[in-house]
Amino acid sequence: PTVADDFFRMILQKQQLPQKRAMEDEVAEQMEELSDRLWQLTDRRRFESVEERVRLMTGSSFWEKQADVFTKLAERLQAAEYARFTTAASLLFEAFGCEL
Repeated sequence: PTVADDFFRMILQKQQLPQKRAMEDEVAEQMEELSDRLWQLTDRRRFESVEERVRLMTGSSFWEKQADVFTKLAERLQAAEYARFTTAASLLFEAFGCEL
């Protein structure tokens, strides 16, 4: 490498440096814009979800439906437990010769 080669390399590097910085700045700006759009989308979806939750819990007799479902489930569980108890009691009475 001669002095001229070093000189031209140095000039080329100095010319490319502002281009690299401009490119990096542009990429950073695009990333910032993308981040802002994603946050806006997230905020909008969160707001819509909260509205939907409020609508379901207040406007559509949500709690009444939930209570009805749980009451029916409790009835089924109680009936299954009662049937199990009567079957077990019948088997025990038969095994030991007692009557109900």
